[in-house]
Amino acid sequence: EPFVFPGHSTSAWSMAVAAFCVGGPLGAVLAGQWADQRGRRGALMITTWLFIFGGLVQALAPSLNIVIVGRAIIGVASGASTVLVPIYLGELAPPSLRGVMGTMTQFALVIGILVADLVGFVLANPTGWRYMFFLTSAMAFFQLLLTPFLLESPRWLLGRNANSNKARFI
Repeated sequence: EPFVFPGHSTSAWSMAVAAFCVGGPLGAVLAGQWADQRGRRGALMITTWLFIFGGLVQALAPSLNIVIVGRAIIGVASGASTVLVPIYLGELAPPSLRGVMGTMTQFALVIGILVADLVGFVLANPTGWRYMFFLTSAMAFFQLLLTPFLLESPRWLLGRNANSNKARFI
């Protein structure tokens, strides 16, 4: 019997797990639109807010249904991030480092999954599970503090301001 919202069926818990996987493709599809409309940095800011909101929804959830909603929100943010980060790094990195940056992105993703699994192993108990979800928001809040210092993609600036002196300078 699960210690988080006991009394639910295996299929209900399967929906909680699957909600992330349903949100991911939606985020991946939306990421391109966000990146074109708001810039790479602006799109990353959207995903940051989604991570904060989704993590808080899960951490403060009064029921399994609300956890499912939070998981879907986190799925959207994750799906969008897996599209946006490689685009952003590829557009900012010098040609000689683009391959390394792409590889390091995937390496960091795998390390992040490993760390999340280890944290989950420690916090998966009747008192710690909410903290586990809260960590998503805490990490995203740290990212929120740093996002204003990110440069906008020169490629996006050139596409938006083809006649601007700023774009030509970049």
